[in-house]
Amino acid sequence: MSKLISLCMIVKNEEAVLERCLKSVKHFADEIVIVDTGSSDRTVDIAKQFTKNIFSFEWCNDFSAARNESIKHATGKWVLVLDADEFFMMDNPKQVRAAIARLDTRSPASVVFPIYNLSSNSTSGEFMKSSAERMFTRVPGLKYHNPIHEQLTYDGGALKYFSLDIPILHTGYIKETVEAQNKSARNMSIFENMDQEKLKDDPYFHFTYANELVDDNPEEALRHYRICYKHSLPVHSWFHHLLNKLARLCMQFDQYSEAWSYIEQGLKLVPDKVDYHCLAGMALHHYGQFEQAEQRFLQCVSIADNAGPNDVCWLVQSDYGKQTPYKYLLNIYRQQWDTQKSVHYLMKILQHDAKDYKALQELISIFKQYESWESVLPIISRLYADTDANALMLIQLARLYGYPAMFAHYENKLLSRNVPLPLECRLYASLLKQDYAESLKLAEQAKDRTFYKAVQILLSADVPSMTQEEEFAVVRLLKSIDRNDLIQQQLDRSPFIETYQTLADYLYARYERADASDLYHGLLDLNSLHAKGFYSLFETYRYHGHTEAASQFLKEAAVRSRSITWAGLFIALFPSHDEAQEVVRLLLELDSEAIKLPFFLQLSLA
Repeated sequence: MSKLISLCMIVKNEEAVLERCLKSVKHFADEIVIVDTGSSDRTVDIAKQFTKNIFSFEWCNDFSAARNESIKHATGKWVLVLDADEFFMMDNPKQVRAAIARLDTRSPASVVFPIYNLSSNSTSGEFMKSSAERMFTRVPGLKYHNPIHEQLTYDGGALKYFSLDIPILHTGYIKETVEAQNKSARNMSIFENMDQEKLKDDPYFHFTYANELVDDNPEEALRHYRICYKHSLPVHSWFHHLLNKLARLCMQFDQYSEAWSYIEQGLKLVPDKVDYHCLAGMALHHYGQFEQAEQRFLQCVSIADNAGPNDVCWLVQSDYGKQTPYKYLLNIYRQQWDTQKSVHYLMKILQHDAKDYKALQELISIFKQYESWESVLPIISRLYADTDANALMLIQLARLYGYPAMFAHYENKLLSRNVPLPLECRLYASLLKQDYAESLKLAEQAKDRTFYKAVQILLSADVPSMTQEEEFAVVRLLKSIDRNDLIQQQLDRSPFIETYQTLADYLYARYERADASDLYHGLLDLNSLHAKGFYSLFETYRYHGHTEAASQFLKEAAVRSRSITWAGLFIALFPSHDEAQEVVRLLLELDSEAIKLPFFLQLSLA
């Protein structure tokens, strides 16, 4: 009986992932061909569990040569190509085989599969989507070219293309794998040996080369992406990845006018996917156009929520659908003092990634201000399983953010399980119990100068000399045990105005906005208020409906910080204000191209 599918692989030191790959295709492929390029681990032994067709090939810095060697040993009608760090996700291999058997192969053909690339790290849950030819008819003249990011070509002319919606998951470019296998150094070595003059007008070469450069040399990567763009068309498989890279890098280098041109092009091509809406929201947010940005991000969430269970709502990055919009929406609602919506999006963020401890810290800060611990505990329990590791993490957060009720809960839980408390938690517990003798002993044991000086203040001893950084650390510690009386005493004798500023910002971020406002007004009276303080007072006065005062605080924040975001926000909120033109001039000083963008042209300020 003739073979339908031959899996052809090239491998080297893939013992960690090879078995997963081969298991995913064992009921799909009739034949497995493995070409090993010099493994020194258990790769070959693992391969032997699945096939006898194992061949050695001396590595020559050329992926195409190795691929073509593997194809030579295939005997099936179709050749399937996978990397060891990839695996199929299919529910019914027999049904897929039947679909492949029905494909018209009277002329040479290739099959394109969707590939989901796990990005960032192994626990992020974020994917980038691409597609690639991974199966083709085994005919003479059909082979791979290019030593890296190899491409399939046919000497006899054009191939017929089919698509199969069978996902391939790729884990090879998560951070841990790249570092472990030194893939970037290997790839750059191959690129540097290629004839770049011959390839100067090849868009795919510039795209793949820029991909290797982007982390370590983003400026040079942007140059190659721009060259690629000049020679690329929307039908090219890399086109939307290219637009995404160009938009992100241009925004990174504050070239937003160019970024917007790529975003607009993408929106015209694919308005029903989230990617370009999200990128547009990011650009609008940068320019302080929060209302328009909010609508873009809400549109992303709507598209993602309404996608069917088998639909993909994104082109390039999965986090454009929800996770990135959630974080921007949180920032917008935080600035509006909309606590209910802030909590909503913090919960959404944590439901997606419970290890986003920055979001958890903010959620705890809100709960501490507005809810009892008894009502907070069930919410925390739904987010985090009742394990010792989670209890240790949560008690540390309670200590850092001064939440005694939460600290006591996890202290009792850990002690009841005979889990030792970390030294810093024992120190904090001694302060809460006002056992200052124990505090001094533990502080000396930990060699913690901050605790030691705080205890001296608590004992009304001579006030120790401190740097400004030490003083704020002490004040923050006193705040965590609610000793506002001692904080005020320390501030009254402090030579550092910066401690006032830092404490005000710290309290404002913890949603202790009334206390922060008092400090900001005190600094204002001393003509010492910094730009961030002016912006916080803008938010405060705007929330309470004092529009004119809010506008003055925002203008002062924009002028002092020379912030494009705050200048743009002033123009969006107060376009008819007497001082709007002054802020427009500031914006033009900061970004001469900004005023040409459509969202500013709509305001008739150009």
